[in-house]
Amino acid sequence: MKEMISVSHKRNFIHWFLSHFEMKEPMVKWLLESLSSHENLLANVHFTEHLQTDKKAMLISTKCVQMAPFKFYHMHRISTDVEKAFLQIHQHPEQELYITLYFRNRLHTQEYKMVLENPEVPLKNAPRQYLESLQVDFFIDELLKTQQIKKLYEQINEALDAHDQKLFMKLSKDYLKLLNTEN
Repeated sequence: MKEMISVSHKRNFIHWFLSHFEMKEPMVKWLLESLSSHENLLANVHFTEHLQTDKKAMLISTKCVQMAPFKFYHMHRISTDVEKAFLQIHQHPEQELYITLYFRNRLHTQEYKMVLENPEVPLKNAPRQYLESLQVDFFIDELLKTQQIKKLYEQINEALDAHDQKLFMKLSKDYLKLLNTEN
């Protein structure tokens, strides 16, 4: 097992990460900045390669990968609400928090390797249930995105039928933004 990662290494990594990657969920940047500015919280943060769904954990992904934007796991519950996660973390600063990040070339990034705990555990040894859970999460996220795209498309057609140019422009922007997050 790797020796304990210092608070300053974790803080430096978070600053590096936020300066190099754009979060799919903008509020995540705020959450990570908050973590990095509280030494007592950061002391209990652990960056792990494999999502710890049985503990207090977060899954965070950047715009450059195909993963859910944000998930917070606590007491066998899953939330996508960043503010709820923030409150839970700040209300119980003594609890360990496990963070799994998904970003381009993460396993080849030296900055990430420096803060990663238990990097020697290969993914092929991960429990089957964990892998299936990730697949289900990914499928649900893609299904929800497909439904959002379809709904926006229908609303755009309704705005066109109603000759509502302002609504059409707003919905078109939302539609294009949603389509661009698929890449």
